[in-house]
Amino acid sequence: MSVTEVTYRTHVTARQAMNAATRDRFRRHCRPRPKLTLSQWAERYREIPEGAAHSGKWRNHLAPYLVPIMDAITDPNTEEVTIVAPSQSGKSEVALNAIGYYIHQEPSPILLVQFSVDEAKSFSKDRIQTMIKATPALRPLVSPVKSRDSKNTIRSKSYPGGQIDIVGANSAAGLASRPKRVVILDERDRHPRSAGKEGDVKGIAYARTTTFKHRKKIIEISSPTTPEESLIWPSYEEATQEVFEVPCPHCGYYQTLEWPRLKWTLQPSGLVDPRSVHYECANCKGQIRPEQRPALYKQMRHRATAQTSVPRKRSFRIHGLLAAFETWYNLASLFVSYARIQDLALRAEKLKTFFNTKLGELWIDQESESFKAKLLERAKRYDTRADEDVTKEQPRWQVPREVALLAAGMDVQHNRVEIAVMGYGVGETSWLIEYVILRGDTSQPAFWANVETWRTHRTWKHESGGTLQVRALAVDASDGTHSKTIYAYTGPRRFDGVFALKGSTNPGAPLLPLKATKVTGGKLYVCGVNGGMDRLYRRLQMATPGPGFIHLNEYATEAFLTQLLSMRRVLDPKTSKRRWEKNPNIPNEVPDAVNYAYLAFLLGPVPVEQLAVEVDRVNEEGAAELIAATLPPRDPTAAPPTDDASTDAGDAGGWLYSWKR
Repeated sequence: MSVTEVTYRTHVTARQAMNAATRDRFRRHCRPRPKLTLSQWAERYREIPEGAAHSGKWRNHLAPYLVPIMDAITDPNTEEVTIVAPSQSGKSEVALNAIGYYIHQEPSPILLVQFSVDEAKSFSKDRIQTMIKATPALRPLVSPVKSRDSKNTIRSKSYPGGQIDIVGANSAAGLASRPKRVVILDERDRHPRSAGKEGDVKGIAYARTTTFKHRKKIIEISSPTTPEESLIWPSYEEATQEVFEVPCPHCGYYQTLEWPRLKWTLQPSGLVDPRSVHYECANCKGQIRPEQRPALYKQMRHRATAQTSVPRKRSFRIHGLLAAFETWYNLASLFVSYARIQDLALRAEKLKTFFNTKLGELWIDQESESFKAKLLERAKRYDTRADEDVTKEQPRWQVPREVALLAAGMDVQHNRVEIAVMGYGVGETSWLIEYVILRGDTSQPAFWANVETWRTHRTWKHESGGTLQVRALAVDASDGTHSKTIYAYTGPRRFDGVFALKGSTNPGAPLLPLKATKVTGGKLYVCGVNGGMDRLYRRLQMATPGPGFIHLNEYATEAFLTQLLSMRRVLDPKTSKRRWEKNPNIPNEVPDAVNYAYLAFLLGPVPVEQLAVEVDRVNEEGAAELIAATLPPRDPTAAPPTDDASTDAGDAGGWLYSWKR
């Protein structure tokens, strides 16, 4: 039986419907996406989640200065972009837009580096996930976070064509991941200078992009800090240094906004008058009012102020006065409130934060620099007048008449100890006597034998004519690797005024402990170095001599004072108290040694209330020693003096001379 083939013809209307559906699906799934710049992509696709100040679709006109920055990121001729900007300027939104673009338009592997692992988790959860959820174009590409889905976690998200890893700059393991085309270094100036022992954070991240050659993208974003500390500022200076200019509505002169030109007046209450706040034109001195800012944005332009020294790299700077989401009145009010703080260190800390995060400017502490210059000006040898230049002469004496005893503080490093020798007198007035560096392997007993020789044999000439030695020495024992060696040195000498000392981690700890802590070989004094540092900086600010005043001599060089003034006050998150911390870019041996010297003085053999008596004793003995030194040598064959013998100071046989010899 033959099989009959039957052909079914599709109705023409059905065929047309099927073809239309096929073409529609092809257009939606197979056609290439439109080639957009980053700013165009943001305005077309980006959605700001509800709850934000400007929720809904992204609008470039709200912060038009971000447009050239975003377009530079997607420019095929640009590999690196550096952005120096304050808070409230939209700099974090640039990073988020770049992430969205390279997930949706050019799927690429991305590495986002925050300053810590905790911040990486927080940024991923609060910003990236929120952006993906709010943006319809991104939502289907990145699945929701699931604990069992290894392809999408809080710190790692996969999408068709790539994966984004969000890591902390303090984690070398997170940086050394798979190759990445796009690397975003957010809050660069908060990154550590080294990721553990692996080296520069940017260098490690940069190495991840090698395989992508000219297609790689490196984006650095941060507020600046200080010239010594900033990591973003050198990166900004080696590129185009593009700035934004606005025209004066009165004369049309284009200018970059500068903080000194923001003007205001104060009300009788001391608060800023909101109606008085304005910007003074650099050309015609006309007043630019805050309400004119939107009009200025429409005429804004940007220009490069330097030639890049790194090929295919551009850099941008946004000033705080230009920030779209910050008001001039608020900036003026913050500045006035911070400038009124009486505590010099706290005022400097607040103003530094203001200039860095609110204005996007490097912080140069003019007041501290001026203060350092004043200290440097008065740092003269004690045996000369301020107008004398005797740098080539030997000092007639090194210790002023008012000094009762010498105390020393020793900061211990692996290859040296640095010692501040201080003199103390009535009212805890102090004098810098000498700053000494003894070099050697501080883990070896032979080195500490040399330290002991210095302690027991080094003398300084007193103005009264006698000589003084160190009577109290505090040795830093906080380095655990050398603690046993230090205890072996200080333990047997505790009753000779040699103390092992360690700073308490509690910012509110008392200067001196109620009792010493027992350790192997001796005792350890856990002292409130934070309180000691408070007292040191407060006394350095004293303008005229008096109780507590710190006198300085020729050892207070500019390098010495830079270290001495380098400590900064921060809020301790555990105790909510302020504590002093070192500047990571400036050595801190000097302030530590001076602080330890003061603690040695407090632990030493002379109570504070007995200092006046001790000053008199030292001067009397010094005078006697001076008289004895002027007498001729005694004849050993001469008969001993009798009771009626002359006691005149000029008599070679006098008792005073014999006793001193």
